[in-house]
Amino acid sequence: MIRELTAEDSLTELTDLLHRSYAALATDGMRYLASRQSTDMTIERLVDAATLVSTDETGALVGTISVAHPGAPNPYLDFYNRVGNSHFFMFGIDPAHQGLGLGTMLVERIEQLAIDLGADELACDTAEHAHLLIAWYTRLGFVRVGSTDWDMVDYKSVLLAKQLCTPSTHTITPLRT
Repeated sequence: MIRELTAEDSLTELTDLLHRSYAALATDGMRYLASRQSTDMTIERLVDAATLVSTDETGALVGTISVAHPGAPNPYLDFYNRVGNSHFFMFGIDPAHQGLGLGTMLVERIEQLAIDLGADELACDTAEHAHLLIAWYTRLGFVRVGSTDWDMVDYKSVLLAKQLCTPSTHTITPLRT
């Protein structure tokens, strides 16, 4: 089941889910912030965001994704401050539930949520060496639009964006590779 995160949900459980979701990438040398963030950092990152979670038949959290409200200031990356831009982050699926389509369902739901919040563009970033993840985002309609080098991680990131089904105030220009 996919639903919005509620006050009754354990943010420690959410943080543990993120750690499990990113563990294989961390083992491969890509230390995403979500692979090691504290519960307090999870709480801090949820400000100005809407978060969806997926639960299994027992009610345990098995998937999550957060989307920043369009217009929410991002002090780290100007691209995320573009008019009409919303970006998602803290996207993770429990390893036992990966490859079953849950990630696609969460991204589709977050796309609609971003539209409902007034966004006409959805963006994300990921490690440049996460080739399978970049290919998956491409299959979902995202295009590479740039790169950035975050201070809090040990890799260069690829920026990806997707035009949403609303009139756009700007055009996404794919990066030529």
